[in-house]
Amino acid sequence: MFTNRKPLNMKQLSSVILAMCIGAAATAQTMQPGFKDFDVATGIASSSPKYLLSFGNKLYFYGSDGNIGREPYVVSGAGTPVLIQNMNTLSAHSIGLNYIKPNAGMNGKYYFTGNDGGTGEELYMYDGTNAPTLVHDLTVDGDSSMPDNYVVLNNKLYFTADVDNFG
Repeated sequence: MFTNRKPLNMKQLSSVILAMCIGAAATAQTMQPGFKDFDVATGIASSSPKYLLSFGNKLYFYGSDGNIGREPYVVSGAGTPVLIQNMNTLSAHSIGLNYIKPNAGMNGKYYFTGNDGGTGEELYMYDGTNAPTLVHDLTVDGDSSMPDNYVVLNNKLYFTADVDNFG
């Protein structure tokens, strides 16, 4: 049982179940066997994990360490979460909270919505090695196209977006 803890999101990755919880740090005594707890925030603050995606034996999510805002992270199995990149060094977060499914995995690459501080929230791709790259800026005036509802079908990525003159 989680003592004084409420599970926020859970995903099974290989044979390890990852539990992201709100509250004080878990210890081996408070976690059930088979659960792995991690938090990218220091101290008692919550990393507020959002938009979890299990892909390629890794778990991708957005979290906040309390210093740089909500940014994309990746974790393998029972490892420690790694910041993919601080996408937006100009503001608090690289993604808002109003999305449904702003990420997907396809052909070994992670596609996600991010904001670099210049283009607004747009479609990015991360290959697992190099820094994320902007796939395409769907708006021409710096506004966010806010890609969301990512779905992979027949090796093609589909998503919704708010594009100038079309909504």
